[in-house]
Amino acid sequence: MTNTAGRVIHLTASSAALKDSTGKILGAFEILRDLTKEVEAEEMLKEAYLREEEAKEKLQERVQDLSTILTRVADGDLTPRALATGEDDVMDQLIRKTNETLDRMAELISQTQRAAYTVVTGINHISRGNQSLAQRTEQQAAAMEETSATVEQLITTIGQNTHNTQRADNLSKEAVAVAQVGGATVEKTAQAMSEMAEASRRVVEMMSLINEITFQTNLLSINAAVEAARAGDQGRGFAVVANEVRSLARRSSEASKDIQNLVREIQEKVANGKEWVGELETGFMKIIQTIKQVSDALTEVSLATQEGSQGIEQIGRAVAEMTDVIEHNAALVDQLAHTTDILNKKSELLQSMSSRFVLAEESRVDFEEASFEALITPSRVDKKPNKWPTPRASSPRWTPAPPKEKESRELEDIDSELGEGFEEF
Repeated sequence: MTNTAGRVIHLTASSAALKDSTGKILGAFEILRDLTKEVEAEEMLKEAYLREEEAKEKLQERVQDLSTILTRVADGDLTPRALATGEDDVMDQLIRKTNETLDRMAELISQTQRAAYTVVTGINHISRGNQSLAQRTEQQAAAMEETSATVEQLITTIGQNTHNTQRADNLSKEAVAVAQVGGATVEKTAQAMSEMAEASRRVVEMMSLINEITFQTNLLSINAAVEAARAGDQGRGFAVVANEVRSLARRSSEASKDIQNLVREIQEKVANGKEWVGELETGFMKIIQTIKQVSDALTEVSLATQEGSQGIEQIGRAVAEMTDVIEHNAALVDQLAHTTDILNKKSELLQSMSSRFVLAEESRVDFEEASFEALITPSRVDKKPNKWPTPRASSPRWTPAPPKEKESRELEDIDSELGEGFEEF
């Protein structure tokens, strides 16, 4: 029904009959109730429900779109982005935060790929350098072994030279002693020859005296012969004696001359012998001086050889220490090669895992065209300075999905070799 204003009024009516105790109808009554407000409220509730259903469907669509994007992200595709409606509601805020997270993840994956490739490339450089270093270390070790053998041989040779030098020094000292004895003998010989010369001189003097006596005897025999001739027959016997005395004096004179000549020859030979002995004595003195000089030189050589032997022994010890250091370096090089190989495997695995993600064109890195120097230079995908959103205190920490069984097994093998963990990247 409508009221006087023409507005539709929703009424509800209820009626009942009035009866007495015998059941006789005495009358009837009717109750009317205005339901306009209830009906309007119900209409408003229906409209709100329809709006809520529409919003729910729209929310489901947006959540489904976001779920589809996150599913692609879970599969490694970081290129899709959710679109905000511009209503600045909770979903728009969630979409913006999700897009920011995906941007950061894309940047992180890009930097991870760049870092993994850089590490692999650098490890390859290190590996090649390590191989060259290992070769040089082996060459140095071989050279040091040859040097050590040469030094040992040199030490042996110097020891023999030292022994020979000491022996020569002893022999030279013995030669000096022998030469000194010979010099003393020569000196005694010279003294004896001087005495012989003096005795010869005295013999010559004595022979001169004998010649004078012989000359006087000859004169006396001549005088005796003259006197015997004067005496005649009585002096004949005396004349015979005088003749014999004269003959004896003549023979004595001749013998004296012969002795003088012989003594003069002896004197000449003694003088020559004395001169030769003097020269021999001078030669012995020179020999003694020379042998002493040789002995002194041999002593200095022996001392120098001993010092050189000590120096060579020090060099030998230094060479042995250097050999130990080179062997230790070779062991370190082998250990470095093993560690580098393990690190290379881990880097290649990290590169393989990060390569599963699909990035936008501006976030991709062309490893074939990029140089090693360009890769090791830090860079960002976006040119604008961005900051990571500050998480709320109540926000749960994001936990990455575990790697596949094969990759997890490879990580565990590498971690067991390196003795460390690799839980996150």
